[in-house]
Amino acid sequence: MEEGLTEKAIRRLMEQKEEKRAEAEVIPVASGRSQFSTLGGDSLTPSEITQHGSFDPIQLNRKRIVHPGSKDQNALNSFRYLRRRVIEKLDGRKDGVILVASAVKSGGGTFTAINLATVFAFEKGVSCTIVECNLANSPACKTLEVKPEYGWLDFIEDPGLSGKNIIYPTGINNVSLMPAGGSSGSASGLVTLGKLTTLFDDLCADSNHFIIIDGPSMDSAGDPRIFSDICDAIVLVVPYGRVTSEKLKKSLHGISNDKIAGILFNKSPLIFS
Repeated sequence: MEEGLTEKAIRRLMEQKEEKRAEAEVIPVASGRSQFSTLGGDSLTPSEITQHGSFDPIQLNRKRIVHPGSKDQNALNSFRYLRRRVIEKLDGRKDGVILVASAVKSGGGTFTAINLATVFAFEKGVSCTIVECNLANSPACKTLEVKPEYGWLDFIEDPGLSGKNIIYPTGINNVSLMPAGGSSGSASGLVTLGKLTTLFDDLCADSNHFIIIDGPSMDSAGDPRIFSDICDAIVLVVPYGRVTSEKLKKSLHGISNDKIAGILFNKSPLIFS
């Protein structure tokens, strides 16, 4: 019998005590679609990123955002591989909504969401919007140096706002940010996702655009499972040495395995403090 996703992840948790692992390691979900194994080739060079984005390679390294000239090639390769697994889960489409959530608080979910969006945008003609749904704080805004006036919570509650009012450019080429906005820590609007879903549909109306939901952690009050119905693929982030087998099982409970593109083991949990 083929080893299941949960069993693979639990086995890796046990192996962590015995092995020194790369910065980020992806446990894939077997898809059987090997014809997609070469999708997602990188077409931008470091000079092109510098030319089109406001963050230079030194800033990207400091912020731990991958780029073709990254100092951490292991992390770069891990996120390239994760991108490929997500595209396989989407049956080769280069558009869709991807939920990224950490098993525990401060587990590297935002780090993963930003870097996954970045590697998607490596390819010419492909763009990404990161949607900040971790309402406890605003780590994506801090890292990407965005100071928003409005966010998607404001958009849901104010009919006078449009999508253009809540989407901000970032220092990463072809990557934009949709902040949460609203009152700090507010969970209002999460239970009514109809307007947000319409906004997502508008963003994905043209192909070659991905939406990356930077979701709350699995152990927070803002349960990321609420987004599972409106996403096409899910990436679960497990911080190194901080998650037991039982906690991992609890994190996976209620999530459809059909949507999980992979589990990423992140060695350094405190990425944005």
